Amino acid sequence: MKAKKRVHSFRHILFVGISVLFFILVLLLLFVIFYRPTYKGPNTADWKTGDIFFSVGDSWKSVAVRALTGAKEFELPDSTPSHCGIVIRDKKGIWLVHESTSEKRLVMERPDEYVKKNGSFCLFSKPTPCEIDTNLLRKNIERMIHKGIPFDYRFNNEDTTSLYCTEFVVYAFEKAGCNNFSELHKQQYIYPKDLEKICAKRKKE
Repeated sequence: MKAKKRVHSFRHILFVGISVLFFILVLLLLFVIFYRPTYKGPNTADWKTGDIFFSVGDSWKSVAVRALTGAKEFELPDSTPSHCGIVIRDKKGIWLVHESTSEKRLVMERPDEYVKKNGSFCLFSKPTPCEIDTNLLRKNIERMIHKGIPFDYRFNNEDTTSLYCTEFVVYAFEKAGCNNFSELHKQQYIYPKDLEKICAKRKKE
């Protein structure tokens, strides 16, 4: 009899615990839906081919990347980036080239398209840390897009048949003769913040 009571008590506690956890998850979901900050488009007037763009997203994947990078806080105004790519400017305007997790391959999108598909609320760019042939960079990127290089879900820096966001940036710049990011190959994972730091360091020099 006592054993049955203990089992019943345990089931009751378990049910209450699951219910409370579910309620908390629902509240978090509602908070994300109704309290998403208003996105303000970046001023891209000075953006040029070869610049590196960075974004701060609000998805769980973005939060995870920013946490691993060492974000001081998780409010979007903290500019610790969660994704990055390369800027291309042509007669039609600005394009953002990046390895997309939603498309699962390398894509080229308008800034407004990028924001809608990726849920990013902070988008900024940094000048390239080295002198490069932008025509060569553009041609290489066009070939890569045509080839449809898939997203690298294994995050293997040694294999260029598939690439993740930062790996794509490093690889594209190396193909164009810029090795400023090559030191990052020593790391197991390359984060957007790592590229931003090198860009900032180069600017100070």
